[in-house]
Amino acid sequence: MTPEEYLAWEEEQPVKYEYINAKVYEMTRETLSHNDIALNLASALKSHLQGKGCRVQIADTKVAVSSNGSFFYPDVVVSCDPRDTKSRNIIYYPCLIVEVLSSSTENFDRAQKFQHYRQIESLKEYLLIDSEKICIEYYQINEKNKWEITTYSLEEIADSQQNFSVELESINFEITTSLLYENVVFPEKINLENDRIENQKQQDFSSAEEIQSPEKETPEKQTRLIRRFTDWWEATPVDNFLEDIDYLLKNFVIFEIIGLLANITLILSLVSWLTGFQERKEEKHFSAWSIINEGQGDKSGVVKTAVERLNQEGFSLSGLQLNKTNLHDANLSGARLFQANLSEAILSRNKLAKANLVLANLSKVFFIGADLSEAYLNGANLSQANMIGTNFTKANLGGANLSEADLDLVNLDGANLRGAYFFNAKNLSNAQIKLACNWKEATYVKSTIQTNNIDTLFEENIDTISEKRIDTTRFEFQWIPENKQANQERIKEIEQDKSSDPENPPDCSQWDSLMDN
Repeated sequence: MTPEEYLAWEEEQPVKYEYINAKVYEMTRETLSHNDIALNLASALKSHLQGKGCRVQIADTKVAVSSNGSFFYPDVVVSCDPRDTKSRNIIYYPCLIVEVLSSSTENFDRAQKFQHYRQIESLKEYLLIDSEKICIEYYQINEKNKWEITTYSLEEIADSQQNFSVELESINFEITTSLLYENVVFPEKINLENDRIENQKQQDFSSAEEIQSPEKETPEKQTRLIRRFTDWWEATPVDNFLEDIDYLLKNFVIFEIIGLLANITLILSLVSWLTGFQERKEEKHFSAWSIINEGQGDKSGVVKTAVERLNQEGFSLSGLQLNKTNLHDANLSGARLFQANLSEAILSRNKLAKANLVLANLSKVFFIGADLSEAYLNGANLSQANMIGTNFTKANLGGANLSEADLDLVNLDGANLRGAYFFNAKNLSNAQIKLACNWKEATYVKSTIQTNNIDTLFEENIDTISEKRIDTTRFEFQWIPENKQANQERIKEIEQDKSSDPENPPDCSQWDSLMDN
């Protein structure tokens, strides 16, 4: 279908369709919260831009990427270009585009749709607003014509500050979250930790409001007390048990409780219940592993919760098989994921700082906005991954395969690139490369990998990685350029591009020390 055919055909349809790469896609229905956010923003923009020659449009207005390209329906669009003043149906020259994220569209809005929008020369700012929690992703084009991303969320703002603002420079407007999320109803989400806290508030056997005075002992009171004590045990995660017992001992509450136990049957039941601690602990872990083992490809987020819990309790996740699984926004800091298979998984906004991803399969992973600072990625396969805005500060990418990966807005400050493979990497600037360490020892042309001794790449237990760094030059594991001269010429080209030199060179001492060893 040609663009002209699409425009004529869609006029006769009862619902809206977007046009992408000669194909049409029906627009999905949105929630009231989604619409509230779009209307709140559009109303504020309309008032601010009144009489300034700008047009503010909402979801029923098409935006053209080019005269013969794709057509989209953003949630809010602003154009201050005189050429759009008299347009009836299509905006061609927007300066601001806003998409309100829904669970069914957020990955597409962050990746493919943004890639299309970036082709619009007039576009200066792109805003993604989460409809399920207070979180805003702000994309802005800088003076070097490169897109930068800033994330605003309650997690990243001081605890006492529940309201914050985002400045839209292209239209000189500041929007606050209180106005943006006015009357928005957020969905109820399962939060096991919050449930535990609430249960503890309701069931805490040491609560002054719930326990009668010791001077008023009755059989009824004793029974309720034991029930609350049992409920507390069942509701308390394993990792908080010892902490709570320590508190009881320090405050002598346990002795008061034992003194209230009127008969030997209750005491024996309590002892039996305590001795089942390890068994219940193992059952919980078995359940989590069962969810993970059966959850490959899960999109609901259930597997994500199980993986987070096991990681928090110190379990190794090495060899995990979760390709094509939705792990969006998971906290896996310090996770041990050696040789894990996460290909084509959704890892956007993941917290993977200091994680062990050595030799992991991360091909075609959706990594947008993830934090992999100080992570270990030696020999990892990151080919064709979408890593827009990912943070690799001080990460070890020695020998990693980043061929055909999208590295737009990626932060490589202080990262180790010794032996890394960048053939056909997308949106990787010389300035980004020069912020990294050992970039002259990376490979930029078509190469083959030499994998001698790959099975004995690490003689030590790979799961023990914590403070030490790994250097792939110790092993016969490297990318061999098919044309070594072409690779050297590419390195020389980067070196001679003085405009890309960083103002503050990266600190590479930690990687230099590896070579000395």
